[in-house]
Amino acid sequence: MQKNKALLIYDVENLYSGLVEKMEGGSVAVVRADGDLIEARERSLEELRRVGEDATGKAGLVVYATYAAPLDESEMAEDPFSMVGLAGAIFPDGAGDSYRALCLQFLPEQAGRIEELFATKQAPEFSLINSLRSGASDSAILQDLLDAEGPKEMLANFLCADAALAKKLKNSAHWIKDFKDLSLRILGLKLEGQKSEVEDLQATLWRYLLVSEFVADLPESLPPALQSVPIAGKAQEPFVRALCQSLRDHLKTQAAYEEAANRITKELGLDQLCRDIKDFGKLDTFSFEERSFLERFGELIAAGDYEKAEQFVTQRQGSFWVQRDASRAAEWRLADIALRMLIELSAVEKSTAASLQERIDFYETRFAKIDSLHRELEQVAGEISPLAGPLVGVIGIARDKHRNIADRQARGFQKSAKEEGWPAQCRERAVDVFDLHVESLRKSGKRVAYFWVDALRYELALALEASLTRRHKTKIQTVCGQLPGVTAFGMAALLPGASTSFEIIEEGGKAIPVVGGRKIEDANARAEALAAHIGKDRCRVVDLEDAASGKLGVNLETVEVLAIKTTDIDSLGENTPAYFLKLIPEILRKIEQAVNQVADTGFHHALIATDHGFCWAWDVGAGDAVTKPAGQWIVSKDRCLLGEGDAGKDSLGMESRSAGIRTLAPLFACPSGLATYTAGVTYFHGGLSPQESLLPLIHVELQAAQEATIDKAQVNLTYRGANSGVVTTLVPSLELSYPASDLFGPSSVRLIVRGFNKKGEAIARLAASPLVDPTSGEVQLDRGKSIKIPIRIQEGFEGEFTVQASDPASGLLYASLKLTTAFHH
Repeated sequence: MQKNKALLIYDVENLYSGLVEKMEGGSVAVVRADGDLIEARERSLEELRRVGEDATGKAGLVVYATYAAPLDESEMAEDPFSMVGLAGAIFPDGAGDSYRALCLQFLPEQAGRIEELFATKQAPEFSLINSLRSGASDSAILQDLLDAEGPKEMLANFLCADAALAKKLKNSAHWIKDFKDLSLRILGLKLEGQKSEVEDLQATLWRYLLVSEFVADLPESLPPALQSVPIAGKAQEPFVRALCQSLRDHLKTQAAYEEAANRITKELGLDQLCRDIKDFGKLDTFSFEERSFLERFGELIAAGDYEKAEQFVTQRQGSFWVQRDASRAAEWRLADIALRMLIELSAVEKSTAASLQERIDFYETRFAKIDSLHRELEQVAGEISPLAGPLVGVIGIARDKHRNIADRQARGFQKSAKEEGWPAQCRERAVDVFDLHVESLRKSGKRVAYFWVDALRYELALALEASLTRRHKTKIQTVCGQLPGVTAFGMAALLPGASTSFEIIEEGGKAIPVVGGRKIEDANARAEALAAHIGKDRCRVVDLEDAASGKLGVNLETVEVLAIKTTDIDSLGENTPAYFLKLIPEILRKIEQAVNQVADTGFHHALIATDHGFCWAWDVGAGDAVTKPAGQWIVSKDRCLLGEGDAGKDSLGMESRSAGIRTLAPLFACPSGLATYTAGVTYFHGGLSPQESLLPLIHVELQAAQEATIDKAQVNLTYRGANSGVVTTLVPSLELSYPASDLFGPSSVRLIVRGFNKKGEAIARLAASPLVDPTSGEVQLDRGKSIKIPIRIQEGFEGEFTVQASDPASGLLYASLKLTTAFHH
């Protein structure tokens, strides 16, 4: 109720009537649906509207229905109160919310007695269930020594006793009888004849609990060698599972659980004895089980059973062993992305888009998301390269399917563009960006930051816009890129006057862009053209690196247009294609920081534009390159040609004027689909495809610092529960927590976690895991939650370093942690 604000309760047995009465009061309204349903529904609507309009977050609504919950969608459509459940939540929600299940969760150690009570015709009352809360008082000496309440807490404290507690137990002989009685009564474990040393009892109890949970969850037959190992009976299974889960869930007991599980695996030879088992159930009590889940996931992907594969991914998100091992976390993150990409690809495989406008709409609304998933897939795969095991086949299937469908989409896009002409009539042209947007804002008295971001693909811009909306007002539109889609022409198209005067001339066999009669041969020429139009004192051009760090220069008061340029994405893609995807999060973060800097400096608007997009392929096959047509080409790139010649059968050929190019060169050509003229190219652009030619333009209405609110949250950053420590691996896991007691902080925070050496150089960053966003490299932390996140330390670094958790956009520091490396070579 506290989480969802609106709650629809179905209680045909009238079990919770008294509880519901106690919920009413203050800002929470209770509507009972057990009389006049029309009147109750009208009041529910009024109260639901009140909850929605409440700015304090304190208002709530409970609708109490004394009839059975709908079983299907048709019954729900007839339920007069279903809107409350859709707006908030429904109780009970699944078998885990049944009264019997709740009682078993409350007192798992009394599972046998509870089952007896539910075997009668009438469900037991609360008071009867509460009366079963015993056991601790029967073990008063043990309870006092262990400083615990209830059997579960006592057993957990005993299993994980530190040196001081172990010494305390050894100095007292009176607890042993209590302990043996408790073990027999709650676990069915008879310890008569066992040694009474603390360590021996701990080892026996650990083995009994973990093997019991393992066997109870195992769908297949137990290996003969393990059939004589003592295990709990059916009546004790709920308590055993609850205790094991608790030991895995709590930070202070996790290390002891991991050590015990690995010791038992080795002692019993479990991994070898169970090597032929394919299905280990839903839990992974022991580390070796976790591998089987990935193998079964791979088999399901190969069979095309994405629904069952999705169940595996969901289960793995809560796996203890995945959370403890950064490499496994990265593998399941990769598996999740591959699965979502395959699901999306299957959904669009038979797209019926035909016209150019339909194809553009399709890319904006559907395929851009798939391209984002493909990029994320390659980013994460690059972190755990080389791939091994079942993921090799999974990633191969995802890559092939994406390549085939993207190529088919590109061919259809090219066909429509040739038939209808380029740029598309339904979208603005890149050459119109300055005159339609920058110039109109400037003339209305607004100061504009104009970003020239080389190779900002549309799907990347969507991610950037999502980050910018945390502080600023934004919108994104698509513009048709200037052909040929290479930097010289694409950047020149963003200059003043390009809408009417952009052209490409030939000089000495070389193509040169011209705007307003001025040759635009490089970045300096672009800066001069901007100054010539606006005035030297009223414009300035700076690099993104300087803008992000606030080095914007002096005398900005007269600057009307501040151009901020970067070629980072394109340069990295051209020169280090196997590495550039890893750096994209940092580049996007710099753009966001630069936007915030210009907002704080007094600019009113930012326009983020680009010259072209790009395509990227991990594994380029022999069929991905085509022969370059013969001709006299003044532009000859991996993905485009401009000049005189014959496009041939493997290329798209368009008359230059039909391709939107003002030039004397008669023909524009590019390889059909996503092929290139050069073999082995993984990063490419210049041609005509949605990824290369549909360009983003992000409009940002800047919010100054005093208008933005940055709530400081109480975030804790630790390593193995401490504020300092020694790491022995390149990918250690850290703990982040945001206490629920911080009532004045935001409901969640986004963090970037990095490690810095003594010189302030970044030597560690977040590694891939299910909790880390591959695009931004950030992690979200909700209030009241604790999470484990892996960081990857730069190879070759050794010594002391400081890990910092900070706000990605503002740099606001939330928490820090000092660590030292001690790698074993």
